[in-house]
Amino acid sequence: MQKILNIRTMLAVGFASIAACAAAQQGAHPYLTHDELPNSVKYLPTPPDTSDASFFNDWLVYTRGLATRPTPRGAQAKADADYSAEYVARYYSGAMGFTISPDSTPAIYHLVACVAWTGGDATWHAKNHYMRRRPFMVMRQGTMTPDHEEGLSRNGSYPSGHTATGWSVALVLAELNPDAQDSILSLGYAYGQSRTIVGAHWQSDVDAGRVVGSAAVARMHASPEFQADMAAAKAEFAKKMGKTVAKPDLRKNKRRMR
Repeated sequence: MQKILNIRTMLAVGFASIAACAAAQQGAHPYLTHDELPNSVKYLPTPPDTSDASFFNDWLVYTRGLATRPTPRGAQAKADADYSAEYVARYYSGAMGFTISPDSTPAIYHLVACVAWTGGDATWHAKNHYMRRRPFMVMRQGTMTPDHEEGLSRNGSYPSGHTATGWSVALVLAELNPDAQDSILSLGYAYGQSRTIVGAHWQSDVDAGRVVGSAAVARMHASPEFQADMAAAKAEFAKKMGKTVAKPDLRKNKRRMR
């Protein structure tokens, strides 16, 4: 039994490792280990079973996704299957108002790559624990990304790693650029929903992915490395936008302490 669990563990992390390789070549890495991240098994509910009444919503969203596939939104969903650092940075560039790239904004790009990796990793515990079957496996209908199906079938569906990745980045970029927060968060939400259209995830997987992404970002804020990278990204953003970085008024803090 232990051997089977070990094999499942390796398969669960293997698919994510493929996407992580490109980011690693750019010097990116997760800010936290699996053990340091909040354990998603401990705070997420059990995913609904097909016999559960709450599964009806999963099925309903899945059928809507099938009808959406031939539309421009379906084409966007297919493109969103890419969760490399390069794609995620490009995905949010429009909302940020400039191109996020290793050349033009190295600090912001590095932050995005590391946050994306950490957010995706935060789903590891629940994915490995539940090994939930994906929609295309249950419904016996192909996805919009058939080349991904073999790898996805060996990787738990709950929660959605794509969603956690995109939502984590959206939260951090919204903090970095509050003037564009609505547009950024809208993109983050849509990125997760793309997984239901493609047929790779149930709606409950996506919903849980956003919770995991939020938990990961909250935990990242306690990481000294994340704090340093965030400070560097804020300075770069201010320079990019022609602004000055506001310094805290220590006198106000002293007055409060009195």
